[in-house]
Amino acid sequence: MTTPRACPYTQIPLKKGVAIGPLSTNGGQWTLSEQQAVLDDLEPAFWYNYRLTAEGVTTPNFIPMFTNRTQINDPEISAAATVAAANLNIMLEYNEPDNTAITALECATDHDAIRGNADVIANGTTLGSIVTASDGSVGGSYFQDYLAAITTALPEYYVIHSYGHSFTVVGTSISQILSRVTSYQTAFPGKDLWLTEFDLNDGLGGTPTDAQVKLLMNSVCQWLEATASVTNYAWWAALMTTAFETSFPNSHLYNHDGSIAAIGTEYRDQCGKHPTIIL
Repeated sequence: MTTPRACPYTQIPLKKGVAIGPLSTNGGQWTLSEQQAVLDDLEPAFWYNYRLTAEGVTTPNFIPMFTNRTQINDPEISAAATVAAANLNIMLEYNEPDNTAITALECATDHDAIRGNADVIANGTTLGSIVTASDGSVGGSYFQDYLAAITTALPEYYVIHSYGHSFTVVGTSISQILSRVTSYQTAFPGKDLWLTEFDLNDGLGGTPTDAQVKLLMNSVCQWLEATASVTNYAWWAALMTTAFETSFPNSHLYNHDGSIAAIGTEYRDQCGKHPTIIL
């Protein structure tokens, strides 16, 4: 791992989190101790792994996420609520169900089941919405069909994914990411928003330079930090499998052995930091 940073201040991210590839499906590409070291080094305000458990990692501020419809039963929901209550008492719903066979109506039905679970109610657990690949701010979208079909309270947080696709004009990529967020602000005024995946990816297998990624990273993070309706955000991703590294070149913050990448240093040390004197 990297050498601990010596400084008379501790810098605590208040909004900045991170997504990380599930340990259980990484094919042995990194170990539990390496993932633990990565998260301890990053000190995120929150982190999630697209799973309902932290898979043995003890870094605080873990947020469970429902993966599939088989988990929508009281024992599993209660177990997830217990995990949530031991951390930030927040749970996230499905990741991009519009890319699966799950319908918007089924998502709404599952939301109602989670909301109605006795432990979720007793713990006061709050819910982040499903997050769709498509733009949920558009009328008649999958996301809005899901919201319309909910019969209990709506999610406390609406969750967004947004990517920048231009390497040559990074300003265009920055605008692409922020415009998705601002469209949700317009469609859902007053709602807390989470941006749980963003990075720079042209979708064609091209590799952005460190300088291009850092420019986008810092510009977007500064805007997110200054935007009151955005309560949390996360880079995709801290660790990812080689298959994802092929699809998302130069997006991983850490390498499989736990060493930090150049863009990881930028995200850890420059994005979303608030100095606090150590007493």
